[in-house]
Amino acid sequence: MLGMAFSGISGPQRNWSLAAMVIGILETGAIIYFSSMT
Repeated sequence: MLGMAFSGISGPQRNWSLAAMVIGILETGAIIYFSSMT
């Protein structure tokens, strides 16, 4: 994951990595949610 790759970098890249991790978690949750609906 991008979040783990850039976890050691400070500054804008760190904020980007946090955003990427949150987006990844939301996408995973959405996939599980929609797959459980069908």
